[in-house]
Amino acid sequence: RFAATAAAGKDRQGLAFELAALETMRKHVTPDQWMYVMDETVTQRVPDLLRDCPPPPLLAAEDFFPLLPAEVQSFPAFFLLGTEHSESSIHVDPFNWTGSNLVLFGRKEWVLVPPGAHDQEFRPARTTSGLPLPSFKYQETSRLSFWSKEGRTVLQRLRKKAPVYEGSIGPGEYLVIPSGWWHQARNTELTLAIAGTVCFMPRYIFGLSLLKTMSSARSQPAR
Repeated sequence: RFAATAAAGKDRQGLAFELAALETMRKHVTPDQWMYVMDETVTQRVPDLLRDCPPPPLLAAEDFFPLLPAEVQSFPAFFLLGTEHSESSIHVDPFNWTGSNLVLFGRKEWVLVPPGAHDQEFRPARTTSGLPLPSFKYQETSRLSFWSKEGRTVLQRLRKKAPVYEGSIGPGEYLVIPSGWWHQARNTELTLAIAGTVCFMPRYIFGLSLLKTMSSARSQPAR
């Protein structure tokens, strides 16, 4: 079973999904009804997947996540399988890590926007990430899609304030998502991808500082 999101219009429902049901689901896919498997446990259950699809050496050499205490390390990769029309939310990755995306088959369209004062265009919400290392995640709150009519209007406004990057990647192509950048992906066909996480030196130092502060707070006697 895999963790998945099912969409019907702007409604989203999380569920446990069996791949055997994928073919049936594909027969009913529309622009407003789709399925997107996003599961961080798959690479733990099938470790060969990571060995067969390692991150580029340049990213792996600069990844400090493995140096953090084991109990607060994040999952190294996420398994992504989406039907045609499926898409992520507009979001910033938790802990401001550097993200990556490798397409194994299919095609993904992307929109990326660097952070800045224009962030309010996304009506962002800050919530806890739920990861072992305490951190926040930022996410657009109205189910906006950059590929909708409303989303294209937002992009037109954004281009007057900030650079907007659009493109797509296909089989064997690799995208690196800079730390702190807003982004959204859409699958234009049935697409399988591996999303990776990398913690560069500045975030590693911040993580150590955060852990030190938490440890100090726990050691303080109650008053």
